[in-house]
Amino acid sequence: MTLFPFLGRPDRHPILRPGSTREAAERLGIDLRFDETPNWATYSSLRALSTRLLEALAPSGASDFIDVEIFTHAASTMRASGAKRLAQRAEKVAAK
Repeated sequence: MTLFPFLGRPDRHPILRPGSTREAAERLGIDLRFDETPNWATYSSLRALSTRLLEALAPSGASDFIDVEIFTHAASTMRASGAKRLAQRAEKVAAK
């Protein structure tokens, strides 16, 4: 559901990949209000998280939601020790 808008305008639309996005959000301590059925609550939470991550990653060169997708994929597959450091950084972002 989010693939085509993401491919068309990655500067404007994030993508929700159920496995990696949900895992990354959990590791970052973020509640996406995930539901298997497409719904506004989950997408709205995804947009808010993706926007915050893009702002936090911008100083490192992130320019669109493709960069955010790469980050969330890495966050979903990294070992637990790296996830803890990532979660601490995300807490700082969420506090802004």
